[in-house]
Amino acid sequence: MTKAIHRLLRLTVLALILAVPFGSTRAIGSPVSGPAPVQDKMAEFKQAFAQAAKINAKEEMGKLVRQYNEEAILRILAILDQIASQQGNDAIFEEIGHLRAAWRSTIKTSFVEEVEKYYSLLNPSAREERSRYIRAYQLASRDLQNARTAREINKVLSLSPRFEALAAQLESVGDLYYAGQCWGNAVACNHPDNVGVSADFGKMADLLGEFVRTREQVGLKDYLYSQNKGAYVQLSAQGFGKNAAAVVAADGGEGGSAAGADSALVPAIVPPGTLPSGDTIESRLTFEVLPEVDSVERPNYNTDDTYQMWMGLDFRKKGTKAEFARVTDGPSVTRLGSSEIKIDADQDGTPELPIPVTGNVNLVEFPVGKGESARPWAILTTVGNSRDFYQGISVNLAPNDDAVLVYYVSASSLVGEIAGLPVRVIDEDLDGIYGNPSKTFGWMGLTPENFQPEMDSIMIGEKAKRAVPWSEYMKLGKSWYKLETSDFGSTVKATPFDLETGRLKLNFKGPKPSWLVVRGTGRFKNCIFDLAGPGNKGVEVPVGSYNLYYGEVRKGKKLQEAKTLILPGKDMAAWDVAAGKTVQVTLGKPFGFDFTVAQTPTHVKVLGNTVSITGAAGERYERPWNCVPRPTMSVRKAGGKKGSKPKNMEFIVGTDKLYEVGWEWAWSPLDTEFKKSGGADTVEVQLVEKKNKLFGKVESDWKQ
Repeated sequence: MTKAIHRLLRLTVLALILAVPFGSTRAIGSPVSGPAPVQDKMAEFKQAFAQAAKINAKEEMGKLVRQYNEEAILRILAILDQIASQQGNDAIFEEIGHLRAAWRSTIKTSFVEEVEKYYSLLNPSAREERSRYIRAYQLASRDLQNARTAREINKVLSLSPRFEALAAQLESVGDLYYAGQCWGNAVACNHPDNVGVSADFGKMADLLGEFVRTREQVGLKDYLYSQNKGAYVQLSAQGFGKNAAAVVAADGGEGGSAAGADSALVPAIVPPGTLPSGDTIESRLTFEVLPEVDSVERPNYNTDDTYQMWMGLDFRKKGTKAEFARVTDGPSVTRLGSSEIKIDADQDGTPELPIPVTGNVNLVEFPVGKGESARPWAILTTVGNSRDFYQGISVNLAPNDDAVLVYYVSASSLVGEIAGLPVRVIDEDLDGIYGNPSKTFGWMGLTPENFQPEMDSIMIGEKAKRAVPWSEYMKLGKSWYKLETSDFGSTVKATPFDLETGRLKLNFKGPKPSWLVVRGTGRFKNCIFDLAGPGNKGVEVPVGSYNLYYGEVRKGKKLQEAKTLILPGKDMAAWDVAAGKTVQVTLGKPFGFDFTVAQTPTHVKVLGNTVSITGAAGERYERPWNCVPRPTMSVRKAGGKKGSKPKNMEFIVGTDKLYEVGWEWAWSPLDTEFKKSGGADTVEVQLVEKKNKLFGKVESDWKQ
């Protein structure tokens, strides 16, 4: 980034990052010392203003309001809040009168009147709600300051949605001033001074626009407004933000002529790779089915012969209906008889397209959407049989008169060319849209508070046998492109970008993942790359910060297949990629257990559905199929050296127990309790599995 644009944005972030105490601000993020403590300046302002008011020195009061503008704003808000709480007195009413007149004569906006009107109309319920939001804003501001000081980039980035939500909540109760402060802090969460190469300039522009809007609506065109309006126009002039063209047009096309903007900063030059390096190429893709679930390698945990893990259409008796859960404009499906299930393909109210109710895998093709939104779609379907297996337990999954579950998986793809290369885009997440951002879903077999990501995939080149995750920025041939889709994915715009890149190289100790993907942050938050593909030089990625997102370890086929998801742990570190550098992504051995312990004065219990295998970097291995952990449990007095004789954790071994406790318990051990001995108040627990089917020996640390 050039010094000019960086200087303008730094002024912006210095003005917006807020400190913890209510009604105070303090700039952080600058290499130079900050201003005098706010409370000292507030005391200075109050004393000087009171002296000027005592002799009715109107010109001096105006100068003080301009000189101590931030303190004047906070004092005005505090007084009006006091009056609204019916705690005003003659001195307070006299002070707000002087402040109102001084503001009007020097700043020349209706800010004081607008805020007075707001406070006078604030009912007790909204007042209480507003107080909660402001307290949450203070706590979030403290977290931002701490994260910025500690250079915790991921923490700073994660606070942006928090401030955005608070801004919307404060707007919902009419507090535009503090809503604007939240929008400003969200800007700081995406600023290069705080998050480096993960800065998201488009998002910054949009957030600055919200800050400017709220300042204008509340009549507060102060120096912060001027600085940030200038930054907003400058970024918009560079093409950033959803309203870039409208902002530049409204500004007269000058690219930064807003009041208060430093003319020396115009025109701004943005970092390499921020602007397109060539003309956009538009491609039209056409529908084509995938006739077999495993015809290509795909980064999708559900695409194999284990149909028990596919999506399901759940029917009860004759006449019951079901829908394709993730397709918002899809047709309904009706069970018309014991073995008769039909789709209302034309959505006219009469089901007419049959889904075969057989143990074979069948291709079913039909449209989703209506009118101009209608488009072809396809799934592979099957049903269970009477001698099936679920987590190694013999079960009857065959349809009967009371219930039938139709399992289905995606068979939909679009084919064509993007930037001159043959491609196939696959609708992996079964939502009827291709190339949209990834989502996360809750599935049976996940421990509490964990979710499974799913993302569309793309095959690139005529000889491709392996699909990779769809990514907003991708390398096609020798060039990087930004991909944008419309018409449910059938139209793709590819814009070339010159990006600085480095490499991420997977170093996995243990069973080799079939795929393992990382996800970018900031500008590259919709960029997902598979590190487990062929080659040993690592995967080229744009410069930035990357987190573990989703992976899989798999062994065997059909009934002997064992597999597990790989998901990020709660406090996993990110991998920062610099230009031209290769960063090792080390995962795998040694394997341990994460679990939750509950203790009473006499017993200690391990909660079975919280048991998960973990790896060296803190990654989690979730949704284990045919490799459910079967650990032993030992206890010892807290701080002791020797554990008790191991006790096997309990788990489901037959259908009676399965039906009694629920199918979800087939994915984990059952809750297992140990009686304390020796009078110990608090004990520690260790879990050990000598030979897991996928991971070999797994041993946890001692845990309370």
